[in-house]
Amino acid sequence: MQKGTDRLRSQIRNFFLRLNPTPGAEKIVFSGGEQGFHYTIRFWSRRRCVDLHIKNELTGEYETVFEIGYFTLFRLLLNLERTVQYLFYKHLFSKKINIGKLKRHGCILLSLPSNEEEMSVFIKLKNKGKHISIRDDADFSLLTKFLLYPDQAYQTDKREFHVLKYKNGNLLRQGTMIKVKGKNDSTQFVFVTDRDMLGCSREMMYAVYGFLEKQQFKNRDHILRLLMEQFNADRNKKNVA
Repeated sequence: MQKGTDRLRSQIRNFFLRLNPTPGAEKIVFSGGEQGFHYTIRFWSRRRCVDLHIKNELTGEYETVFEIGYFTLFRLLLNLERTVQYLFYKHLFSKKINIGKLKRHGCILLSLPSNEEEMSVFIKLKNKGKHISIRDDADFSLLTKFLLYPDQAYQTDKREFHVLKYKNGNLLRQGTMIKVKGKNDSTQFVFVTDRDMLGCSREMMYAVYGFLEKQQFKNRDHILRLLMEQFNADRNKKNVA
């Protein structure tokens, strides 16, 4: 357990995000938390394509994950738009919940920082916000100040909450609660379990796979193979559960 916690803490502290909006060299550079590697999404205006590549910072070697044309990417996004709306309603926004139910089950809420002032305790911004990284002195125990009782969700301007339950001396995550704008007090909250999120993301991946299977782009077979491996891994986890 301790090794897993230490690894997660290390991944969080190694995270960074850097934006380069320079015309002709637009890119997004970020770390997945693994030390010694970073990822780059590069937008190539002249070639009219986007690529994702990984750089090994120790050896300087690059590995292209995929390269896809603007037109194909836009078609993918347009094809997914209606699918996303359907899946979000099916798995997420149809799950109404009453605050009283959370109170009866002894749940509390964790609302994560949502503005620059709150986030400044944990992250630092450089180059006018184009470079984001975790502060070396970040004290994640301060997250406790974002804990709320269910009734307080009505008054706060926060929109998204982790739902936690205290059991056997531990806070256990139950899912995510979302405040929906324009609803009255009795129906303005939806509750999404981790299983709901997994089901939504799984169906989304199936939709992406079906579209990409019909397209031609660099490293297409590699991407399809990775997606299929993820499908099989998810299926195995489901069967074990």
